[in-house]
Amino acid sequence: MEFQLIERYFQRQAKRPEVVLGNGDDCALLQSKHTLAISIDTLVEGTHFLQSQIAPLDLGYRALAVNLSDLAAMGAKPLSFLLALTLPQNDQQWLTEFSQGLFSLADSFDCELIGGNITKGPLAITIQITGKLPTGKALKRSGAKAEDNIFVTGTLGVSPVRPTPRIDFAAGLLDLAHAAIDISDGLIQDLNHLAQASAVGASLVLPDIPCHEIEKALYRGEDYELCFTAPPESRAAIETLAKQTNTPLACIGKITTKQGIFDAQINQAILIKGYQHF
Repeated sequence: MEFQLIERYFQRQAKRPEVVLGNGDDCALLQSKHTLAISIDTLVEGTHFLQSQIAPLDLGYRALAVNLSDLAAMGAKPLSFLLALTLPQNDQQWLTEFSQGLFSLADSFDCELIGGNITKGPLAITIQITGKLPTGKALKRSGAKAEDNIFVTGTLGVSPVRPTPRIDFAAGLLDLAHAAIDISDGLIQDLNHLAQASAVGASLVLPDIPCHEIEKALYRGEDYELCFTAPPESRAAIETLAKQTNTPLACIGKITTKQGIFDAQINQAILIKGYQHF
């Protein structure tokens, strides 16, 4: 039954030249002259979503979008992905809609499904994604420098059902930015990860953070937007790039030598917390 489900809903002919062998064998085969960026994420029913609150079409889209956002945080372009589905039952309507949502986003970024697995159990979706970028150009969390501007994309604190992966914008940052991170567990917690990796701190101008509710923007998570740092001399080029790629952008503070995250207006430390997985 597993193979019939794969063939019916997820079997596709590989098109990218990097995909030597896609679905249908024990392993997929990739070949590339670029640096490969690889990430994996799991969405579990009851923990990350409720079936009663999200349509399978949107769930398929979202499952891939959160992985694409990880690629964007490194400045990588999508190449391929693996899908592991754990399903409580063989629901053909659910599978049809889920695969449609999944492939609608995959096709828009020319990202190939090259294999995976289907098994029976509580609903869970795991995607391992691979991207590519020029050797030595990856945006890392560890590159932030004192006096860098801190930027975020999009509007924070809204947890969109269909996040917008900032792939094209992020690829343009490779020669402009110093460090980046995907905002998935809340701005403060994720910015603190970046700051700690770079052995720096951050001073934020809270009114400049694009949001409807500041508490949600700081701590809620599931934004799947980018937070990145860049030298002041790159700001004009970054703002031009944002316009060219239709990317909402805001400068929300600066990187400091003093470690910790601070409110620039009152020079007070901001509580570091965010989404907890356990």
